[in-house]
Order: sequence, then C-alpha cells, then structure tokens
Amino acid sequence: MSGAEKRGKMEPGALAAARAGLARATGKRRLDLILDAPDPQALVRALPADELYLTVREVGLGDAAELIQLASAEQFRTFLDLDTWKDGALVAARALPWLRAARAGSTRSPQAARRWAAKLRLLDRELLHLVLRGAIRVHDLEADPDPVIASTRFLRTPEGKFVLEFEVEGTEYLAVRGLVDDLVAEDPFTATRLFSALSWDLPSELEESERRWRDARLADLGYPSLEEALSWFARPPPQPAEPPGPPARPPGFWLATFRRGTLLDRAADRLAPAARDAFELELVSAANAVLVADSVDPGDPEAVRRAVRRPGPRSSSGWRPCPAGTTRARPRPWIGPPSSASSSTASCGSWSCAGGPSGSSRRAARAARRRRCSTPRSARR
Repeated sequence: MSGAEKRGKMEPGALAAARAGLARATGKRRLDLILDAPDPQALVRALPADELYLTVREVGLGDAAELIQLASAEQFRTFLDLDTWKDGALVAARALPWLRAARAGSTRSPQAARRWAAKLRLLDRELLHLVLRGAIRVHDLEADPDPVIASTRFLRTPEGKFVLEFEVEGTEYLAVRGLVDDLVAEDPFTATRLFSALSWDLPSELEESERRWRDARLADLGYPSLEEALSWFARPPPQPAEPPGPPARPPGFWLATFRRGTLLDRAADRLAPAARDAFELELVSAANAVLVADSVDPGDPEAVRRAVRRPGPRSSSGWRPCPAGTTRARPRPWIGPPSSASSSTASCGSWSCAGGPSGSSRRAARAARRRRCSTPRSARR
C-alpha cells in the first residue's frame, strides 16, 4: 500500500466516532459533519455509497456537490445506479445533473481533475452511449459533407469525421458539452468510436446490458432482485437453501437513526464491535428487501424512511427478556409466516422496522405461492 493510500484511510476508532455523530445528525448538519472532518475524502470513501446517496438526496444536489466530488469512482457509479432508473426503466437524462456536479471544479485544481477523470473512466459505456444519444445528433461528414444543422450549438470533432449537434439547452447543454470535451481529451480514438456507434447501436440492447451491470452491483451492496425480495415474505421450502453471505459494503450510520431503545437495540448494544457490524449488515439486507418488494424509489428519502420505519406486529417477536429482567435476550420459536432468512433478521426491531411487507407485496408473495402450488407435481420435478 502506498503512502497516499495509508493517509487516505481512517482509523477504526475515528471512523466509529464519525458514524455515531452522523447517525445523530440530519440534513445539512450531517453534510457539514462530513465536510468539516479532518480528512473529508477519507470519511466519504469509508461510508456506504447508498447512505451517501440518501444524504445527497436529502440536502439536494446543489448543496452536496462537494460530497459528490469527494466520492470514489465506485461510489459515484452507485449514485447513478440508484438515481437513473425509474419504474424499471433507465432515464438517462437523470444522470446529467450528477455528471455536472461531479465535474464542477475539475478545471481549477489537478486533484479535482484526477477525481473527475477516475469517475469518467469507470462509467459504463452503455450509460454514456444512452446519455449522449438523447442529447446530441451525430452528422457523419463522410456520408453528408454539408449537413443541415438547425442548432447554433454544435462541435466538429478533431479528426473532422463528425459534427455533433447538441439538442439540449441550459445546464443540460453545459453537462453534455463538458462530457464530450473530456471524452475527446481522454481518448480521441475511443470517443470517435462512441460517436460513430450512436447512429446504429440499438438502445434496447444497451439498456438491457446496463441493467445487468447495475443489478449485479446493487446485489453486492445487499439489494435483492424483486423475486428474491418477495421470497423474504413467502413460506420457504421444507429444505431451505444456504443463507447468502453478507453484502459487500462497509458499516454505515443510516440504520442507527432508527434506534428507539427496543429490546433488540439493547441486545445489539451487548455485541462486540465486529459482531455488531455483521449484525447491521444483516439488517441492511432485511431493510433493502422491504424497499425492493414495495418498489420504493431510493431517490425519495422520506419514502425510504416510511418503508423502513413502518411498524408491524412481528417486530422483535423473535426476542423476549429473560425472567431476571436483564438486557440479555434469547430467541424463541418464530410466530407467523416464516421467512427465507432468519426470523430475527427478517422481522427485526426498530433498527430496520421492516415488520413485513406492505399489502401489495404480501399479495405478490401469495400469488407467487399460488403459482408454485398450481404447478403440476410432474412439472415441479
């Protein structure tokens, strides 16, 4: 590990204290705590990308531009994964404000330029193609040396093969123009190939490819597919499969904002730090299953909070105090429809407050069970 990498990592004790402070803060106060830290970049990059995304959405893109710039290229890609999809479809134009915020200031310092260049290099080519396809018209000068250009905003590529006519205005034009300039400056040959492909690549194939990349990355963060999310609330098979491993994400602060001193909260307080972090990752998976099953827009922090906070009769029902009245807790048999995950995780206390899915998700889970039950026995074999 290089000296720069060592300096860019936070000590575990300092990170734990920062997470506790962020859990107590809200809105712009939370943003201020991040940006006023001794090493704000190290703190940003030590936190889960989706929790940073919720922070950005809570305070607004304009106020959180510096946080976006400090994020790693992988975190920035997660921001786009969460924000550019709506009702199962890619809305490429939603990437433009994020790209403009990430690029802001990149011409004023070498460090900012390196941060933006790293983000640009890691973006999926499919996403770049779809963003540009909706914003520019490519005129091939070899096919038509004298094209009709209706807009006053256009650019001739350096090799003289294309004229790019910009079909967006205002801040969107600034974002797209900056993106095109940087793509050409980074690698003119690759940029030329991208402009050429805009005319003949099929958007449907590009979107499907981008969906697969995005779903795989979110699965690593603990976001299940819709079918898997509904399975949390359906009766499992007699021989359940091995439980999945924990999501590949660092411990965060967001779930701790839901703590209300319940029995499960008090039991979690007695865990060692490493065990507590592992327990929180299981709660993240439970909360994410509720969000996916209920089709909650991750870009709406209040909707996310309502879904995660929603009480249910099964909250903490896998726990009860010992007769001595101590804070020790022990499991008892699960009451109610079993989940594909452990009962204490799928219906946890106030940290995730999942308490089961909404009515629409329960109906979908029942429909999935009916489809399984209605399948002929021979077909199931």
